[in-house]
Amino acid sequence: MRRTGLVLACVLLGGICVFFMTGCHMLEAHIEATPTFGLPPLEVLFDGSMSYDDAFGGGPIVQWDWNFGDSFTTAGVTVTHTYSEPGTYVARLAVTTGTGKMDSDSMRIVVLQQPVSQFTYEPETGEAPLTVSFDGTSSLPQVVSGVYHWILYGDDHTSVEVD
Repeated sequence: MRRTGLVLACVLLGGICVFFMTGCHMLEAHIEATPTFGLPPLEVLFDGSMSYDDAFGGGPIVQWDWNFGDSFTTAGVTVTHTYSEPGTYVARLAVTTGTGKMDSDSMRIVVLQQPVSQFTYEPETGEAPLTVSFDGTSSLPQVVSGVYHWILYGDDHTSVEVD
């Protein structure tokens, strides 16, 4: 948000001092985005319509320029962009008024890595009743805090443990 100097002036009119403000200007770029995280391809709707100019000398906003943080750019009040690769991106909106005043806003967009389910088990064979251990720690991305959900077909047992 940009604020320029506030000037109070007094004009004598018939012996009475009349105060008025001049030079006050507030321009604010504001981004809204939906969704802000997910799996690729992640299509995000960006909305800059809540950006505003108080119009004290700045005039209306005439340009909305977007940089999505992945080398793609576009212009418009409301735009969509699709992120195809996992990563954390900083999307930026720059707004410009008719008199050339500018402001910007930014936000993070997180594109998650597709999970890959990998597991080992042992023993592979044996006589009934057979106790088998499963280990899913080689799944990607590595789960630091989360839930593994094992569904074992052929019996009524389930588990949410990592192994």
